[in-house]
Amino acid sequence: PIPKRKKVLPCFSKEELDSLFSNIDTSTSLGKRDYAIMKIAIGTGLRGIDIINLCFSNIDWRTNEISIIQHKTNKQLILPLSADVGNALADYILKGRPNSKSPYIFLKEKRPYEKLKKGATANAIKRCLSNADVVHIAGDGKSFHALRRTFGTELVKSKVPLPTVSQLLGHSTMDTSRRYLALNDDM
Repeated sequence: PIPKRKKVLPCFSKEELDSLFSNIDTSTSLGKRDYAIMKIAIGTGLRGIDIINLCFSNIDWRTNEISIIQHKTNKQLILPLSADVGNALADYILKGRPNSKSPYIFLKEKRPYEKLKKGATANAIKRCLSNADVVHIAGDGKSFHALRRTFGTELVKSKVPLPTVSQLLGHSTMDTSRRYLALNDDM
């Protein structure tokens, strides 16, 4: 039998990423939240649902690590927290996050200050794409998940071994990570 074909969707170019991040208005609390969410996505490769579910207890500021149980695989994942991602997160927590006792980091802008819903990351990327004048057509792959694909592809381009890429993305099998090889034209 012929193996099932899997569509390989694109990732963002460096120019598109620069445009996305430079056009987020970080003077507003919504902008700080969008910026932090996008920085976490591009800096760690976390899925949108895992970012929405981030709690203060998942961040270890002393060791600069994020530790979560992945929503999709139900397995623990420990990732490094880089300085730029940590700074964006801290800026949102200290200067943009509504005052709330919620254990979740990312909250709605208006009362009641609750955890974001599932579609919040899709809405964030739509706002950012619109502000950055990055052309997005339905089905072109320029969605929130493209940040994850970009993270994985950049790791492969940097010659990070595929087993390590698989671990950082929290994939159950290395076969899932092989799709990122197809996104790297040079290899």
